[in-house]
Amino acid sequence: DTAAPGDIAVAWEPHPLSLRLINWVRFACRLSAAGRPLPEGFFPALQCQARHLSRHIEYETDGNHLIDNAVALILSGWFLGSAGTQQGADRAGRTLQNRGSRLLRRELPRQLLHDGYHDERSPMYHRLMTERMLDVAAVTADDPHMEELHRHTLIWATRMLGAMSRDGGADTAVNDSFPDMAPTDEDLLRYTPSGVSTMLWQNPDSATRFYIQKGVFHVLFDADAIGPDHVP
Repeated sequence: DTAAPGDIAVAWEPHPLSLRLINWVRFACRLSAAGRPLPEGFFPALQCQARHLSRHIEYETDGNHLIDNAVALILSGWFLGSAGTQQGADRAGRTLQNRGSRLLRRELPRQLLHDGYHDERSPMYHRLMTERMLDVAAVTADDPHMEELHRHTLIWATRMLGAMSRDGGADTAVNDSFPDMAPTDEDLLRYTPSGVSTMLWQNPDSATRFYIQKGVFHVLFDADAIGPDHVP
């Protein structure tokens, strides 16, 4: 899609734009791995839409939207920089990736609680956030500014998965969660790179969240805040 900002046929709001860019890069990576050509006009469209996103970061929405904004910029910039040299997009790609990296380095420490849980206290958003971190880790393994942060984040985030799940990763309806909107625990653990501990906590070191299973009974006790005060 080579539409320009303002064309009503394309969603230009920052969050759907972020999700589109993330999925475009995933799709493009699969095509490239299979030796298949990218659609005509892919690089100009990717660059145009990523630049538009970089000027419309969702500071007013905050929360997981900012993480999605950052990840979309990182993935788009990385793909433009690594695969778009012949398209003259490598410099723009580095600029976009650096913008996204700065935003992510700011948001991860702010949005992760002390036990590794995402601060919106939603199992769905926690899984989505973990998937985003795995996407970024896959393309920034050689970035010294990101490697330590990713490793620390992924260790805590993946260990927390088991504490908020039942029956091997089934959805738990807590706060802003909806079934089948996020990867399962097993999917995420298979995606986790070597060197990151994937030992799941059944009861994290938290005074407010407990998951108990006895026979056919499952009890999730969540006495934490509904969500972070800084998210509208």
